[in-house]
Amino acid sequence: MNRASSAIYGNLLVVLICAPAFFGAWQRGIGASDFARIAYLGVVQIGFAYLLFTLAMARGVRSLDAGIIGYVEPVLNPIWVFLFIGERPSAWAIVGGGIIIVSVICHMLLETKRKGTRQIALTKNN
Repeated sequence: MNRASSAIYGNLLVVLICAPAFFGAWQRGIGASDFARIAYLGVVQIGFAYLLFTLAMARGVRSLDAGIIGYVEPVLNPIWVFLFIGERPSAWAIVGGGIIIVSVICHMLLETKRKGTRQIALTKNN
């Protein structure tokens, strides 16, 4: 199974799980403008992100690196909300974000060191 079909099947599963809540909101009076906003977010925000994500994976981005990028995105959400709306994140949100950021930095440093060591070994062998 290719990566794009995995994303499609995963999103179809989410649609099936969330459909009852959506139709419940529809019965309680969700309007056309609300539906348009939801459709926009689904197509543009999620759809465009998945398009770029699957293109990057098809061009050779490792699964681990793609996963790390996926982990960093929710960490940035409270930061954007703080910067644009002024809502302060809780202490636990800051701790969790710090753990993720430190993990990403450690991964990047270790990966850079590993690649540098491999390139030095290849240079010595040639």
